[in-house]
Amino acid sequence: SEIARLEKNFFPDTDPDVLTHTIATYQRLGCWTSHAEITREAYENLPDVFLYSGIISKRHDYHLCVVTPPDVTGLCANKPLQSHPRDSGRTKD
Repeated sequence: SEIARLEKNFFPDTDPDVLTHTIATYQRLGCWTSHAEITREAYENLPDVFLYSGIISKRHDYHLCVVTPPDVTGLCANKPLQSHPRDSGRTKD
């Protein structure tokens, strides 16, 4: 329930009990990791699910879809923040 409380702002229309139950289910299934990074291993199964369900029509490369999260919580403290190819040419506000 602590995680649900912290995540509730991302799901304002979701009943807190439903959110708590969903998070607990993800944790039991091993789908909820303790880090924010989406590893290549975790990502590689995702396109298969999306292809099967018809959400996408082709696989997309990991490096085009996933970026290293910023080190705002210390979860990636041992990794430097990496820029992403999609960000080249963009200016920061």
